[in-house]
Amino acid sequence: SEWFQRLVSRVPTDPNVLARLGAIYAKEDDESQAFHYHLEAYRYFPVNMDVISWLGAYFVKNEVYEKAMQFFERAAQIQPNEVKWQLMVASCHRRIGAYPQAKALYEEIHKKYPDNAECLRYLVHICNDSGMKEEAVEYHKKLKRLEARVSQDEFGYIPQGADDDEGEELPPSYGAEQIKPDIDVGIVRGTAITDMNGAAGGPKASTSAARINKRQQEQQKEIQAMGKKAGIPQDDDDVDLDVDEMLPGM
Repeated sequence: SEWFQRLVSRVPTDPNVLARLGAIYAKEDDESQAFHYHLEAYRYFPVNMDVISWLGAYFVKNEVYEKAMQFFERAAQIQPNEVKWQLMVASCHRRIGAYPQAKALYEEIHKKYPDNAECLRYLVHICNDSGMKEEAVEYHKKLKRLEARVSQDEFGYIPQGADDDEGEELPPSYGAEQIKPDIDVGIVRGTAITDMNGAAGGPKASTSAARINKRQQEQQKEIQAMGKKAGIPQDDDDVDLDVDEMLPGM
């Protein structure tokens, strides 16, 4: 860090030097200095995804979700086809209690990415917790059909009950306990990107859900890398990611 300190004194507005110095301090667990240099790097070059993701993770870790949301929204603007950023924004809305905004964003994500299992699970969750039982049941049906389709494509069978639409009901107490830690904490802890990998419908449904999440698992590795770059300790108990301890207190 000494060499980079000398360098930054000569070129104080070079975003690459600032970002590198921030990463060095993060590895040294000097969070205050790491935050300072990442923020300066962002000020001079607000499109560096490593810097943006670090700052988002920093604010999530410190439970300043409104600030974290700004960086995830920025990331979504830069990478509009990366669903993980949009899921993170929605998760931040949930964390501050803005459930209508969170639901609206999840619905928008679902329209763009109808095969995203994480988004469907959170729609079931948020609708059920908000007393919108009919909507929760409809999204649960969609999730079961998605799992059934993927299961048939991958394994040649349909999970039991996945094609039963009549008299459909949610599993008892369907809610947070069925959804593992979400993206935010995933980012912060360096764990999973997916908002929820909890499965409903038994072992076969769990297997098909895992297949559905193949893309999300790739994203998990990206989030792990982000967490490590942020220098934030990992906590296996918070493994997802939304990506749901995505924040504390779930």
